[in-house]
Amino acid sequence: MNAILAVIGMILLGLHLVRQYWLWQRNRYHDLYKNFARITVVVGERDDVLDNPSMIASAEQGARVNSGVSVVLTEHSNHFISLEQPHYLREIVAS
Repeated sequence: MNAILAVIGMILLGLHLVRQYWLWQRNRYHDLYKNFARITVVVGERDDVLDNPSMIASAEQGARVNSGVSVVLTEHSNHFISLEQPHYLREIVAS
């Protein structure tokens, strides 16, 4: 019985953490982008960890408030772009 309760507790904690990530992404202040002279936001084609539409919306809003913000939408990638498609990061660093 204790093992079942422990599993249920872990599931509930996991759901709480996922909700917190979602809320953080939805409510993040876009003014933070004003603090960077130049920043590149790299977003995977899909993301099984974070909410892609929220990340893209945030980055695009950042680009509207700061001309130093660029957004790179990658292809054939998930959350770990640097491991899955490292050429995107090499190109950014080289530019």
